[in-house]
Amino acid sequence: MYSPKESGELIGKSVITLQKWDRKGILKAHRSPTNRRYYTHDQYLTYRGLVAQEHGVTVAYARVSGVAQKPDLAKQAKALEAYCTQHSIRVDEWMQDIGSGLNYKCQQFNRLMEMVELGQVRRVVIAHRDRLVRFGYGYFEAFCERHHTELIVVNGETMSPEQELVQDLLAIVTVFGARLHGLRSYKKVLRDARGNYYASLSYRADPQPAQDGEVIAFDLGVKTLATGVNEQGRVFSIGGFKGTRWYNKQLDKIRSKRDKCKKKSRRYTHLSKAYKRVAEKKRNKHRDSLHKASHLISHKLVERTVVVGDLSQRQMVMKEHQERKKHLNRAIYNDWGLYNFMEMLKYKCQLYGKDLQFVDERNTSKMCSGCGHVQPMPLWKRTYCCTECSLVMDRDENSAHNILMRFLARLAPHTPATECGVLHTNHESVDVLEAPCLAPVQQLELW
Repeated sequence: MYSPKESGELIGKSVITLQKWDRKGILKAHRSPTNRRYYTHDQYLTYRGLVAQEHGVTVAYARVSGVAQKPDLAKQAKALEAYCTQHSIRVDEWMQDIGSGLNYKCQQFNRLMEMVELGQVRRVVIAHRDRLVRFGYGYFEAFCERHHTELIVVNGETMSPEQELVQDLLAIVTVFGARLHGLRSYKKVLRDARGNYYASLSYRADPQPAQDGEVIAFDLGVKTLATGVNEQGRVFSIGGFKGTRWYNKQLDKIRSKRDKCKKKSRRYTHLSKAYKRVAEKKRNKHRDSLHKASHLISHKLVERTVVVGDLSQRQMVMKEHQERKKHLNRAIYNDWGLYNFMEMLKYKCQLYGKDLQFVDERNTSKMCSGCGHVQPMPLWKRTYCCTECSLVMDRDENSAHNILMRFLARLAPHTPATECGVLHTNHESVDVLEAPCLAPVQQLELW
């Protein structure tokens, strides 16, 4: 017995249309003792042009997951035949499917469910519960019961609630583990260029409390990933990935050979796969080096505050560097990975309880950290030689000193009235000329 709403959903009509058909006599509704409309299953079958058999048919259904299990499908059918013969059950139709237990688009399975819905099936015989469906068996059991179809399970085991829970969990793991190997449309997400599958798992970790400590400033570069200096004048140099040129040369060779082939030919496809493998290997090694560098800065170093110049990749390819623009653009945009490095540094500093600060990096490479003199510094000059105070220092170290002083200038009154200990120490065999502390103070006032 169906209500007008349920009957309308079955035949694809609205309740108002059924009421009109009832008044016109097209599809006459039955009336309950309280004068409510209702429809029977026979009326539904009549509307669909079908007539339910008086006793219904008996269907034996067998299924395996893949083509390699076809011998098991034959054994399953023989076991069902032996069971039906032993219990005097006459099978009117045999149905077999090859597909996953979560693939509800199997042809014979859908045909069986449609016959059950139409009331044409009296009983369904299956070898085991998971041969019908791998997950959600209870729903299909209730579906068959609602349509007066008996569901016979040959190997029906009675289990405790705890055992049923374990079986459900195993079924979920088994199904999704099998689906991982069958995914084709999602191979860009779950499959890398080499054809290996991977899973990405995330977890939430509570950040550590803020630490007390000193300040370290870093200048980011292309050849040397990060050059830092702390308040004691100790210099840190963190190199990045060194195999970029070799991998770029290999990729250029493969791409040059591939461009000479006909598209979608066997050699073109082979070279495309080789190109993806080499590019994937380069990306993995580059990402690994960025992770190690960011972990070193955020976790291994004892300084509590990390100061980094606010630098963008576009600033490194300005017009003043056009003499090597082609190679520079490739090094900056493809091989540097500044954005990824900064994102790694942000969440790792937050995780380990460190304070990450950004300082404007304008003219930090051009300005002398000793006297404040500004002079041009093209990229090919790796050593800063001040024409005013004769300071000689690596350009990245000089920039790191300037970044540190700019940050300390914001923390007034941080700069002591005594001699400055940052500029008058030996920086790993690099002699810094002694200068009075008044000069850097005046320099900071200009900022």
